Amino acid sequence: MSLCSSAYLWLVNIFPAFEKRIAATIVIIMAFYGIIIEFIQVNFILGRSFELLDILADLAGCLIFLGFRFIIRRL
Repeated sequence: MSLCSSAYLWLVNIFPAFEKRIAATIVIIMAFYGIIIEFIQVNFILGRSFELLDILADLAGCLIFLGFRFIIRRL
C-alpha cells in the first residue's frame, strides 16, 4: 500500500486531470510487480519459495490503496 500511495501522490501532483487513470494504472502495475517478485524469488534466490499468499497480500494492499486513495490525496 505504501508503494502505491507514494507513486499515486507523486503522479497526481504532476497530472491531476488523470487521477482515476493513474490510480488504476498503479494498481495494475503493482499487482504485476508482486507476481513477478514471487517468480524471481523462486527462480533466482536460494531458500525462497513461491507463495500464493504473498501475492494475495500484495493484491490486498492494492485494494486497500484504492479504498483510501481519497484520504491519501488530501495528504
